Amino acid sequence: MKKLFIFLFISVAFNVLAQTYSTPGSTSVTLQPGTYVIECWGADGGSATGVTNSAGGTGGYSKGAINVTTAATYHIYVGGVGGSKAAGSGTAHGAGGWNGGGHGGIAGSGYNGGGGGGGGSDVRTGGTAYANRIIVAGGGGGGGYYASRFGGNGGGITGGAAATGGNEGKSGTQTAGGAAGTGRSGTAGGLGYGGTGHGHSGTNSGGPGGDGGGGGYYGGGGGSNGASTTSTGGGGSGSGYIGSVIIGGFTVQPTEAGYATKPPAAGSNGCVRITAFACNSITIPPPTVTTPVQACPNTPIAINATPSAGASINWYAGSSGGSVIGSGNTYTPTPSGNISYWAGSVTASTGYSYTGEMQYVTLQPGTYTLECWGADGGNNNAAPNYNLSGGKGGYSRGVLNVTTATTYYIYIGGRGVSKTSGSDYTSAAGGWNGGGNSGRTSTSGIQYGGSGGGGGTDIRTTENTTYSNRIIVRRCRL
Repeated sequence: MKKLFIFLFISVAFNVLAQTYSTPGSTSVTLQPGTYVIECWGADGGSATGVTNSAGGTGGYSKGAINVTTAATYHIYVGGVGGSKAAGSGTAHGAGGWNGGGHGGIAGSGYNGGGGGGGGSDVRTGGTAYANRIIVAGGGGGGGYYASRFGGNGGGITGGAAATGGNEGKSGTQTAGGAAGTGRSGTAGGLGYGGTGHGHSGTNSGGPGGDGGGGGYYGGGGGSNGASTTSTGGGGSGSGYIGSVIIGGFTVQPTEAGYATKPPAAGSNGCVRITAFACNSITIPPPTVTTPVQACPNTPIAINATPSAGASINWYAGSSGGSVIGSGNTYTPTPSGNISYWAGSVTASTGYSYTGEMQYVTLQPGTYTLECWGADGGNNNAAPNYNLSGGKGGYSRGVLNVTTATTYYIYIGGRGVSKTSGSDYTSAAGGWNGGGNSGRTSTSGIQYGGSGGGGGTDIRTTENTTYSNRIIVRRCRL
């Protein structure tokens, strides 16, 4: 006698609803229970056109997900672009952008005032103080009066550096605001705000105004100035921030891997976008199985199963699946004694590709095959006469039995950044989810910066960023 058991296969579809906030200022929204992805872009710094133009820094980018278990109010703060000063517009400064951008400094007679720092963008809950922020994108620093005195790009664990020269403001970090530039100093940045450029108090006795620092988790320092056109310093940038309630979050500068293009409606202002994912489980009925009443040992026997609509049949020797021993509606084994076979209705695979953030799926009771591929490392074509390819990501496969409805969290690794320029000596970013950054070299000799490592891919039973509770690693498909 033969016993036949069946598998139940589940596929999942997602509906996506997004709301974008691109006008500087604050607003509040009540989020119902569910999972949401939050993206923030900091505002750009203003410029101070003088002898030549030095632009303000570009705002940074932060992204992550939250799980809302009960309806809650979230406060959205969109940063404003820093004020710019056109050539010949007098000694007045460029105002700091809304939500923490530092003011540019007032100039001495015959010079221009400094550009204002861009405001940070963030989301808060449980209150509206800086301490209630759960995700922040840093604003760019203000640009200086003279050539190559640009402001630092916002975002990242530490904001991007302003142009060097000694008088530039320093970038905000995770623990402190950026220091003001040396010389005729402006003011340092602090929690949530950028420092002001030298001269903002009206005491500038000569020379162009220093530039304002960008807002952010911690703001950048204001630039200093001197008595000459070349002595002005660009504003430091604000840092980004990912709070403990954020799932799979990251914060980057505009030149780093993972940065997403800001919605055009925001222009040079900041922006916040919240995307809600609604998960709908679609159950595929099990197959209908026809079992013979009896069979003789060492005699072929035809076992029939009819798949559910849109599915096909695979046959297995074990209840947990594993290797496929047959396919199609009819399987004809030649058993030598008592044995069990299992038929499964198999639907098309649900594939998950790289998005730069955590993804999730709720699996209903059943048996699932998991397949994962790791991301590739970056290529390096920078060195003359070489075309060096990054290593390929690995592959993992296994079967998962789900006895009760369970949510699983999917982390798809990103490819490491490649190097293509022979004059690029900088470090290349590693891929998302654990890829290592490359080393950098000096600009002397014939050395070239390396390429980034590829990120791993895994499925986890809890939402975390500490790599615990992973059940399979590499790039995934259910």
